[in-house]
Amino acid sequence: MSLLDWRRILFPGPKHPPIPNVCATNNDSLYFESLNRGGLCIGSSGTGKTEWAAKQIIDYAIEYPDRGILILDASGSLTRSLIRMVLLLPEPLRTQIYRRLILDIPGHPDYVTPFPFFHPKYGTDYEEQSQRVTKNYETLYSEIIERTPIMALAIRETLPQLCRLLTAMQNDSGDPSQITEAKKLILDAKALRKAVKKYGHLVPEARWYFLEDYLKHVTPHERELRSYALRSVLGNVEPRTMRARFGYPYPLWTSKEIDEEGLICIVNGEEIINQEKSQAIVFTDVFSQFFAHINTRVPHDQKNKPILLVIDEVPMLLRIKGFASEIARVSPQYRSRNCQIFVIFQALWQLAENLKDQIWSLGNVTCFLVDDFDEAYRISQQLFNYDPSSGKQLPDTELLLAETDRGQYLRDDNWLQHLKHRECVIKRYVTEAQEEEYVAYIQRTTDNPQEISDESIQVMKEILLKRRAIPIKEALSVVNQEEPIKRPTIS
Repeated sequence: MSLLDWRRILFPGPKHPPIPNVCATNNDSLYFESLNRGGLCIGSSGTGKTEWAAKQIIDYAIEYPDRGILILDASGSLTRSLIRMVLLLPEPLRTQIYRRLILDIPGHPDYVTPFPFFHPKYGTDYEEQSQRVTKNYETLYSEIIERTPIMALAIRETLPQLCRLLTAMQNDSGDPSQITEAKKLILDAKALRKAVKKYGHLVPEARWYFLEDYLKHVTPHERELRSYALRSVLGNVEPRTMRARFGYPYPLWTSKEIDEEGLICIVNGEEIINQEKSQAIVFTDVFSQFFAHINTRVPHDQKNKPILLVIDEVPMLLRIKGFASEIARVSPQYRSRNCQIFVIFQALWQLAENLKDQIWSLGNVTCFLVDDFDEAYRISQQLFNYDPSSGKQLPDTELLLAETDRGQYLRDDNWLQHLKHRECVIKRYVTEAQEEEYVAYIQRTTDNPQEISDESIQVMKEILLKRRAIPIKEALSVVNQEEPIKRPTIS
């Protein structure tokens, strides 16, 4: 008999279907060193997955005080769980984690944490930043681009040159102009020509494009059409909260800083959860900024500390094909740069088609209750080994099903659809190279203390927000060039 068989005999534990590679255990923790293979957590709303994921993140942060963590939380539920757990930590752990925390709440009505498209603090050159911004818009509007030639020209041809020009238009402190200035340039040909003549020598490619092509050979009618197209795609930076975020001259946090100083940054989208365009540009910008930094790392360099990216149900990163492809590439292609990724979502239908198959390249898989029959069946095939002998135990009326693996997976599927609250299964790796012998069945995830009021959590959120944020009125006065820049002191 195998070691797994002996475990079942000596430590039977709670009952579960006789799946060949499943064994009951009380250990519901991931092996963090294996996260270079990536991880995912799937489960319907209210199953306990957010609390479990928050506990893994806090444990990771405690175990590795020098590693950076970036958390993209679309709804704010993970943020709430994390802050509650931090407040309940004993000293000195609570202070240790608190000092590392950054909370960024895009769309907050009173405070903004500036995070513009362009700045040298990001650690990449302006050409890379211009291409990154263009690629983001090209990916976000890929379907429209395919159908509308003028939109394709506006985004693929005019936008990158506009970005290059903006980065050359710098203030006395060396801060570049931001995307919020683009509208002024594309609507006013005289202002555009003046800017090109003044700053064009710094970006020769953009200078040639605007003076020798766009302003010379493109007809006024076509220029007008392109300006309409650009105004439509750049409209997501026009709301006051977005204008303050993207128009401020320099960022108040960067992925480079998170990595080098071992900080924990939470980008909480609760204020823009019903603003699809704002949510799209905020999260795709942070996501692409993160990987722009990761790409500066030398592959296989032992100086690269592992850095963890957590994505909790961020729709545009999971549903849009271009960004979904980036997620799928993290585990197989970014291991050499010590980038770790953990993705949380409710169901496979939330994923882009190309990600539904590729998501399984993330090696560590945690599954809570799954409502949909087809999805539960598909997940059971990924998690559980098929046992041909299982058919021998079936009555004659079910022998037809036993001729293939469908009979077993129908049973396993039914089980996943009826898991109780906080009941889950975990397929995990012990190290990057070694998969655990069995899929762990957890009857009930670890209890987390709950004795913290909503008021205390809200107070802590405000304190954390103000550590990096500035009043939105102050930010807008700078963006609108009504007041000089006051560089805030970060506490």
